[in-house]
Amino acid sequence: VAARLMGQGLLAAAQCLAVVSPFYFYQVSFQLGWCQKHGEALGNGTDPVEFRAEIDKMRFGWCEGSPLVPKVYRFIQASYWDVGLFKFYKASQVPNFLLAAPIWSCSLFELSEAIRDALPGDSWGAKLGAIKSLVSDRQDYELFVLCLHWVLMLAVSVLIMNVQVSTRFLSTCAPLYLITARLTGKKDKKAHLVWVVRFFALYGILGCLLYPNFLPWV
Repeated sequence: VAARLMGQGLLAAAQCLAVVSPFYFYQVSFQLGWCQKHGEALGNGTDPVEFRAEIDKMRFGWCEGSPLVPKVYRFIQASYWDVGLFKFYKASQVPNFLLAAPIWSCSLFELSEAIRDALPGDSWGAKLGAIKSLVSDRQDYELFVLCLHWVLMLAVSVLIMNVQVSTRFLSTCAPLYLITARLTGKKDKKAHLVWVVRFFALYGILGCLLYPNFLPWV
């Protein structure tokens, strides 16, 4: 079990590195190709005081950071999109929170069902045994890992990002559809599932009508 978990961890780390590297090197190229070259160009024939003021002004924004730790995209998100911990929690954003509420509710409901199915029992001993059996079942294990990723994405959408794109953001989670399909076989969950399916249908229909007509939709 430990060896398999370690192997899965190394594989996940390699996959994350493959995903993040292009984005990181793009920011590094911006830092080197624009910020430093622009700073060098300003130094040619510029009054030292003006040069220092311009550099300080430039570094306050786009070029804050270093080539190893660029902050270009973070500056854009924080300055123009209000991305940050609780930065979207304003009275003016209440309509956007209402737009995000259905997908948040759906995610919480389905995640709670998935975790309850994966880790049955009330005691820690029972849950530990469930984890051991979960690791040995490849299909359930992979679904559980995807659910943990879903939890992280849900936390980011609630706490940090601009909430009006939460539906688009969380709809990329594969377990959202896999668990919905599983719940169709549970008679005691059909009342809840009806609302989930209605939300899917309503969102899809309204999206097809509003989005291509450049009307507000996420």
